[in-house]
Amino acid sequence: MLELAGRAADLFEKQEPRWKRRRLDFVLSNSTRADGVLTPEFRQPFDVRANAAATTREEKTAGNLPDGLHQGELPGQDSNLEKQDQNLL
Repeated sequence: MLELAGRAADLFEKQEPRWKRRRLDFVLSNSTRADGVLTPEFRQPFDVRANAAATTREEKTAGNLPDGLHQGELPGQDSNLEKQDQNLL
């Protein structure tokens, strides 16, 4: 699923217009456009991913994710790091 999601944009671009429309109908619901600004409304479960991406963009803009990593989602220090450091000595 992750591989497919990673290739979604490329796959979408290669589709015929009628298939693109079907894919958009599957992912989106009741999107609006006002003053040239498109506001997408995602169907479940796509809304969860869209919200997570928006939060990540906001955190990066605020400088809270300097490496582009989801710092809040990462576990604590890995116990294997200590063993690796000892092997380097």
